[in-house]
Amino acid sequence: MELPSYAQCPPPHQHPTDGLVSPLLYIHHCFFAQSNPLDPIKSQYAPSFLAGYRSACTIIGSVKQQFAMFPAQIARFGVLWTHASSATVMLASVVTHSSKCKVAPAALMELYSACELFASAANYGGRVVKFLVRASLSHVLY
Repeated sequence: MELPSYAQCPPPHQHPTDGLVSPLLYIHHCFFAQSNPLDPIKSQYAPSFLAGYRSACTIIGSVKQQFAMFPAQIARFGVLWTHASSATVMLASVVTHSSKCKVAPAALMELYSACELFASAANYGGRVVKFLVRASLSHVLY
């Protein structure tokens, strides 16, 4: 029996910290929410704010890269989309609550990218369709 083409390719290079990205998003989300909305960078919770923001961007980027390589398979992998949805909500929070923050314009660009990713993946069906509405609402709020 021959393996499908996606199983014959070597796995993409993964950074040694990839397994830490999703937990970082969830560990820091409560302190992320408590940071000062006017300037979270100067807040006492700045390290958690930055860790949550970086984790959200990394998750979106990683899912986008994986989806570009194997769209039909990744669209059906619900765990990835659950984490991507949480990351999208965190980015939307930066854009809506901390619009004067220095990272807000970059967060807005990442939010646009995430919404495009969800819209592209929704064409393949699967669990991502459920998250498309949530990502679209996050995008519309700003």
